[in-house]
Amino acid sequence: MLLSIGGGVDVGKRLIYDPRSDGRDFSAGNCWHSIRFTKPLFSMSDSLLPLRRLMQTLTERAQTRPEGSYTTKLMEAGTAKIGEKILEEARELIEAADEPGEGGREHFIYEAGDLIYHTLVMLAYRGVDLDEVAAELGRREGTSGLVEKANRSQTKTDE
Repeated sequence: MLLSIGGGVDVGKRLIYDPRSDGRDFSAGNCWHSIRFTKPLFSMSDSLLPLRRLMQTLTERAQTRPEGSYTTKLMEAGTAKIGEKILEEARELIEAADEPGEGGREHFIYEAGDLIYHTLVMLAYRGVDLDEVAAELGRREGTSGLVEKANRSQTKTDE
């Protein structure tokens, strides 16, 4: 992305967006620039808004624990039960991935929804917001998965 930042100086470097900011902070090298846009540069697709709403609901349920809620039941059982559900849903997703045709595709999407739901329950249980996960993925963006894994292995051996 080529962007003019103050004084007509063009920065031809890759700009890194800070998702924790109010939408105006970018890094171009070692310094951060705050930029005012007349319209949003990034906007969440309307199709992803249900994830945001679900995360808000799960965060609220983690705090209030309403009686009769499946989410409350999971959270009161703790990480072992939530983790058990995540593993169950992951297995079901993998099985659905091998099902042929449109019916198999629809089942796969359904199981992906279950896995995402239970993962979001664990995030809410741990007090982690979806934006924090998005920031972590943003941090990794542009880094090879093999390099990321090697860096983690090196960090463990250094400790």
